[in-house]
Amino acid sequence: MLASSIATYTPEAIAGLSTTTLRSLAATDFAALMESQVEAFSTTQVAALTVNQAAALTIDQIVYFSAVQFSALTKAQVAVFGADEIAALSTTQMAGLTANDIRELTVTQIAELTTTQVAALSTTQIAALTAAQVGALQETQAAALSADQLAAFTIGPFKSLKSTVLASLSPSQMDALTTTQIGELTATQVKGLTEDQIAGLELTQVAALAAIGLAALSSTQASQLAATQLAVLTATQLKSVAAAAIGGLTPEQLATLTGTQLTALTTTQIKALDGGQVAALTPEQLAGLTGTQLTALTTTAIEALSETQLASLSIVQIRTVGSTWVHALNADQTAALTTDQITALTTTQLKGLTATDLGEFTATELAVLTAVQTAAFTSTSIKGLSEEQMALLSTAQIAGLTAAAASALAPTQLAALSTDQIAALTKTAFSGLTSTGIGALTAAQ
Repeated sequence: MLASSIATYTPEAIAGLSTTTLRSLAATDFAALMESQVEAFSTTQVAALTVNQAAALTIDQIVYFSAVQFSALTKAQVAVFGADEIAALSTTQMAGLTANDIRELTVTQIAELTTTQVAALSTTQIAALTAAQVGALQETQAAALSADQLAAFTIGPFKSLKSTVLASLSPSQMDALTTTQIGELTATQVKGLTEDQIAGLELTQVAALAAIGLAALSSTQASQLAATQLAVLTATQLKSVAAAAIGGLTPEQLATLTGTQLTALTTTQIKALDGGQVAALTPEQLAGLTGTQLTALTTTAIEALSETQLASLSIVQIRTVGSTWVHALNADQTAALTTDQITALTTTQLKGLTATDLGEFTATELAVLTAVQTAAFTSTSIKGLSEEQMALLSTAQIAGLTAAAASALAPTQLAALSTDQIAALTKTAFSGLTSTGIGALTAAQ
């Protein structure tokens, strides 16, 4: 008859135990098993151990298990092993774990794997990790992952990798990430990437960034992108970048964007551009912007436009910008507008000008205004014309003035008009003159 304690059994006797008999033995006795006794267990016997029997095994005994024996353990059995027991497993034992075995490790056990054990995992084992297990990996463990291992992470679990762990990856490890993995990065993961990691992304990786990832870029991260990296971003990708990140691009970076890329920017993104960025745009880049985009520029950005940049704007662009945009131009900028651009101004744009705006028109610019355009002078804006400017208006332009505009003319402005100009006023406009204005007219006028 067999002794009551399994610790007294010979290896041969242990090997001959039925699973029923084995399971009936006291769990506490298992802690006294020697190496030869542990090695005598068949895989069937190992799988038959009760949870209590498995929990009684010491670290040394677990180490005695061969890779095949350890692989035979059930999920319930492995679950009772503590961090120290798991950390004691040899790389040979780890290598013997099947995909199912790997998935049976708890998140706590995964978090306790040593860097040596992590480095020993095969790509098949890495691919078998669940999202919860990947989420349990620590920075020190990630440092042990090889390029092949990193590339082996499947997409679902990879998205569970903590942002702090991803941020700890070295340049060579980042290079190992596949374009599919990069394209599936979550917003949180992208936000956690370091400046060096952003700057080190391969062109194929940048091109693979999805909308959710691009939208998560901070202004600091965006400022790290090289010209070559920016060049691979499509119009669709650029639209996904947050306005704050676009605002974080340096003037040098912005100057590298193609016309197609710039025209893809939304009005919200355009509003984020500052004066320094806009001033860095080439005439060719500006020429590609739509009127809607130009209108979205802030006053500060508009004021930063150079004469050369303004001259590059087409008639269509000029006609489509709002009156607020034209109003934002300073005297030098207004003077830089070409005669074609001046004649392209709509009546709506002209009606939005202030007295200061109109007073900034040069003689050449005033000369090309049509009667339809002068009819857009308001009672406010016309006050900005100097005596010299009034004298330059043609009879046709004078004839375009409305009664409201004429009524706002100061005596000094009226006095500057020639008899032909006075005669050119329509009856309606003349009737709008104030008594003070009429009184200022000379006998000749």
